[in-house]
Amino acid sequence: LEGTVQVQHQQLKMGDYLWTRSAEALGACIERKTMRDLIGRSAKGDHLRQLRRLSASRLPSALLLEGDVSTAPRQVAYGADPIAPNHSDTALRESLDVLCLLARLLLEQRCFVLLTSNATETATCLASWSS
Repeated sequence: LEGTVQVQHQQLKMGDYLWTRSAEALGACIERKTMRDLIGRSAKGDHLRQLRRLSASRLPSALLLEGDVSTAPRQVAYGADPIAPNHSDTALRESLDVLCLLARLLLEQRCFVLLTSNATETATCLASWSS
């Protein structure tokens, strides 16, 4: 985003991107995840806790998921129980698991979902929100 909009780097209490003006939050708080990160951390439930916190805030929230959902089966859910009955843990293993998570975010937690293919597309998407 640097060079296209004014960017200030600082650690946020939640989310990865937040638009502000005079210390007032504008628009949505966005959590960016790559497909690899979302699936990799899913067995511990980290992604669910983080997204619940985000959607519980007073700000509109969005998950920006970077990568192709069809690659889900090729990712590794670290710490997942390979013999969990009916995959009873929180690990995302298949494309359908990811799509179900995205649907739940939209319907149950009123969290917008943005899909991008790669880092360049992510930067373009975020820059377009800034204009």
